[in-house]
Amino acid sequence: MTEKHTEKSMLKAVHNYFSTGYKYCIKNSFIFRYDWESDYFCINREGYAFEIEVKISKADFRNDIKKEKHKLFGENLNNRLLPNKFYYAVPKGLIDEKDVPKYAGLIIVDGTHAIIQKRAPFIH
Repeated sequence: MTEKHTEKSMLKAVHNYFSTGYKYCIKNSFIFRYDWESDYFCINREGYAFEIEVKISKADFRNDIKKEKHKLFGENLNNRLLPNKFYYAVPKGLIDEKDVPKYAGLIIVDGTHAIIQKRAPFIH
């Protein structure tokens, strides 16, 4: 059974995970383009940019994959206007690892804790 979460509770769990060991962490911001909002964006100490997309429903997850940015992620472009790694963060039980695109990682939120279930590969 899927846990009940709000976007706010999901972002809090994601922030708790990424706030340690990462140089910059920003919630709900437009980093890459004016029409591309990142739910959570952080840069680690090595300078790699991570984008985390929070999804609280299967329909929201399915609709997100249709966005233009996912075409770019799948093309393996060496583009500074893309994150180095991309993750989906979802409540425990919402989706399976096999549902996640090859270029993306998966973070499971269980209660107030975020756990990386599938490590994201480098997009570039």
